[in-house]
Amino acid sequence: MNTIPSDFTCAFRQIARHRAFSATVIVTLALGIGATTTFFSILNALTFRPLAFPDSDRLVAVRTFERPRTTSSEASYSSVLDVANSTPALRSAVAFTSRDVNAAGAEGAERSLSSAVSGDLFDLLGASFSIGRPFLAEEHRSHAAVAVISHTFWTRHYAADSLAIGRPVVIDGRALDIVGVAPEGFGFPRDTDIWVVMDESATPPSVDVVGRLPDGVSVAQANAALAAASIDVGSAQGRPLSLSVGVMRLREWMTPAKQQRFITAMLFATVLILLIACANLAGLLVAHLGSRRQEIGVRTALGARRGRL
Repeated sequence: MNTIPSDFTCAFRQIARHRAFSATVIVTLALGIGATTTFFSILNALTFRPLAFPDSDRLVAVRTFERPRTTSSEASYSSVLDVANSTPALRSAVAFTSRDVNAAGAEGAERSLSSAVSGDLFDLLGASFSIGRPFLAEEHRSHAAVAVISHTFWTRHYAADSLAIGRPVVIDGRALDIVGVAPEGFGFPRDTDIWVVMDESATPPSVDVVGRLPDGVSVAQANAALAAASIDVGSAQGRPLSLSVGVMRLREWMTPAKQQRFITAMLFATVLILLIACANLAGLLVAHLGSRRQEIGVRTALGARRGRL
């Protein structure tokens, strides 16, 4: 044990004596390890780490798929919701659409992201409110002028004051009463600041739909049930739907396959560069060892063992 401090002292002396060589080794390893760690952290966050929702593996994005040899008109998002809500393969489904708005709170105006939702998105995603409440069913039916704001927006514009409930927030000149503050860290979709009730008459036909699978129902089973429900809903409407409704994991929808493949490729490329750098450093160390032959010979003659050398 007494030899350890002297070994460290000798090592630091070697580093100080060969500063350029030591700096090259340290910087090369630091850049390689840092780049590899960064890309793995991104890949882990986008692909492997569960979403920040309870039972996130049951959450799915409801998507439409072209049905071959169909000449009828394109299905509207209301038809997609009809299909999603007509089968027990989905416990619930909510449509939403997002856009940038001019939002004015108590501390001035700013450009913010607003999302209009057709149902109780917060209950679907398992978000619990400590300040205020989510939208009520009556507010959805009447398209009430109410809003839920994010925890960040609440802190920034209302100084985290609980009395913000009932106060107005103005979106593109329209005043909405605040009924709730979303939990801290909740921002689905895409870091939304303000949620409002969806008005079907003013909503574009192309919206996104998120749902939750019941326990024991797989994605394949849900897709089979939704395909059958698409035919039934089209028959009930008097015309077949041109699109078949299906689902995919919410994680897959939030992180497209192309993006995952790109990050994975970059991670492997970074690891390859790190391995090449390590091989080059090994060659430098072998070459540097040749310049220390005299020193190593003296230390060996003085009784230093191979392990300490």
